Amino acid sequence: LPGILFGVAFLLSIAAIVALAVGVAMALAELIGPLAGGLAACLIFLAIGGGLAWYGGKRLSEDL
Repeated sequence: LPGILFGVAFLLSIAAIVALAVGVAMALAELIGPLAGGLAACLIFLAIGGGLAWYGGKRLSEDL
């Protein structure tokens, strides 16, 4: 049962991140157009994900 609950929590957190990304893209679309807004939102979230992956890798290499 705990595994199922963690799985559902993980899926809901992914849905929340997607909703946030869509909201950012829609807000940017009003300012710079739909294609550029989508690309900008994608780059923003790729940068956040890349930064978190870099930090996690750095911490992992320090701990090992």
